[in-house]
Amino acid sequence: MRVPSPFFRSEHGISRHPSPSVSIDGRRYALRRSWRRPCAPDRAFQPTKPALVRDGSDRGPPTMSSVENAKMTGSIDNTHELVCIGFGPAAIAVAAAIEDNVRAGSLPPDMRHKVVFLEKQSSTAWQGGLLLPGTNINHNHYRDLATPRDPGSAFTFARYLKTQGRLFEHGAWSGAVSRIEWSDYVGWAARQLGQYVRYGEAVEAIGPASDGERRTLAVTTGKGRYRARQVMLACGMEPFLPDQFEAAPNHLARHAGTYLYYRKELDERVRAAAGRPLHVAIVGSGLSAAEIMHDLLTRYEPERIHVTSLHRGLPFRQYDMSQFSNQIYMPPEAVRFSAATPAARRRIFEKSWATNFSGVDAECSAQEWNFLYERRLMGLSNATIIDRHEIEAVQQIGEQLSLRLRDIMTEAPAAPLEADFVILATGYRDTAPDRLLSGIEGEVEREYDGLLAITPDYRLKTSGRVSAPIWMNGHCEHTHGIADTQSFSLIAYKAEKIFEGIRSHLQASLPHPVDQHGDEKKQMSAA
Repeated sequence: MRVPSPFFRSEHGISRHPSPSVSIDGRRYALRRSWRRPCAPDRAFQPTKPALVRDGSDRGPPTMSSVENAKMTGSIDNTHELVCIGFGPAAIAVAAAIEDNVRAGSLPPDMRHKVVFLEKQSSTAWQGGLLLPGTNINHNHYRDLATPRDPGSAFTFARYLKTQGRLFEHGAWSGAVSRIEWSDYVGWAARQLGQYVRYGEAVEAIGPASDGERRTLAVTTGKGRYRARQVMLACGMEPFLPDQFEAAPNHLARHAGTYLYYRKELDERVRAAAGRPLHVAIVGSGLSAAEIMHDLLTRYEPERIHVTSLHRGLPFRQYDMSQFSNQIYMPPEAVRFSAATPAARRRIFEKSWATNFSGVDAECSAQEWNFLYERRLMGLSNATIIDRHEIEAVQQIGEQLSLRLRDIMTEAPAAPLEADFVILATGYRDTAPDRLLSGIEGEVEREYDGLLAITPDYRLKTSGRVSAPIWMNGHCEHTHGIADTQSFSLIAYKAEKIFEGIRSHLQASLPHPVDQHGDEKKQMSAA
C-alpha cells in the first residue's frame, strides 16, 4: 500500500458511550446501550449525501428569496463581497460570525445579500455515513460552532438545546454528546443561516475577473459566474482511496466514510450469499475501522458474515489523549506552529501524529479487545485480524476482489485475501484547493515543498497581480497544525480570525464603512 505523505490524513475519533434514546423531528433514535465503545473519525465536514438524521421539518435546502432564485439562472456577474466554497461546519462557523455581527449592527443588513456560500450538495450533512447509534463526539461540547468566539452567539450548542427544549434533559446526562445530536445541531445552525447559502452549486474554478480587475476574482460554477472581492475555501477533505483500489467497482469496494449509505446493500449481499458467509475485509487501523467491524459482527449472525481486519502496522494502536498532549488542539499551538519554519513545522507535525490519527483511544482499545476475546470464548470464529501486512496489488476475480499481501515481518509474499466486499477506512486527503486554484496558479505562492503558502491569519499568499483576499478555512494543516483540518476543536477560533480579516477588508471596500458598534463613520470635511 502506498505510504501517505506526512500531511495525508488518516482518522481520529469519537467514542461510544451508553446513552438514552433521543427523539429528533418526530423520529426516535434508540442509542444502543453497549459495554463496548466503537469509535469513528471526528472529521470536519465531508460532503457525501444528506444526513440520515432528520434535523428539522424542512429536509430540503433553505428557502431562497425571489431575488436569489433569479440569480441562480443564467450568467451571474454581480459582485459579492465574499464568495465561500463549501458549507460544512468550518464555513457555517464563519457565516454565524457574519450573522451575529449583522444582528449586532457591526455589519450592515444588506451584507446578507453580499455574501454567498456555495455548496455542491443538496443539503448540509455532517458525517451522515458514520452516525451509528451509541457513538459520540470526542471533544468538549463548548468547542462548537460559536462558543469560543462568542458565548452569547445565537449559534452555540447551548442555544440549540434551548430551542429544541432539551437543555435540562441534556444537562442531566453526564456523558459526551451523541454524534446523532451533534449532527442535528450542525443541521440546525445551517438552516438558521439559509439565506447565505446556495445548495446544489458545485464550484469548478477560481480565476481572474474577465475584465482584468485584480481586486476581484471570478468564481465559476455549473450555473454561472460570481465576481468576488473576497473568496474563502472551506471545501472539506475528499476520501482517500489507495492506488490499488482505484479501479475496483463500487459494488466491491467503498470508502468507510459513507458506510451507512451502502449498509443496506450489504444486507442484500448477505441474504444473497446463501449457504456461505459474506467475506468483508476492512482496511485501516483507525476508529471508523473499529466501529464498522463491531457493527458488522453484531448486525449479522456469525454464520452469515466473516470480517477480516487488515492492518499495515499493529492493530488499533492507542493514541495519546493526555491533557498535556491535548494542548496542540488549542489556539496557542496554531499561533506557534504558524510562526515556525516550514521544515520545523513538518517535524513537529510528524511528532503530533500519535495524538489523534490511525488509532483508537484507551477505552475503545480495551473494549474492542474484550469484545473479540469474549467472542473466541463463545467459539465464534468469524473475525480475523491480519496485522503488519501490506497490500501489493488488487485483482478482480468474478464478483470478488483478491488482495495480494506482503508480510512486513518476513518481507515475503503472504497468502492472498479473497473478499466479497472491501471497506476502505483509509482516511482523507486535501485535494480541492490545488484543483480550484489552477486558474491562478501563476499568482499563488508556495513553500519549498510545493505546499500552499498561507499567512498566520489564514490568508493565501498571492502575487500583487491578485490582490483580492483568498481565505483558507480547513486547508491549513501544514501551516497551522494538526488541529486545523479534521477537528472541531478550533473551528470557532478559526472563524473568528478569518472573520476579522474579512471584516477588515469589508470596511475598506464599503462606501460607508461602519465601526464595530454599527455607527456609520462620519465623513468630516476640513474646516
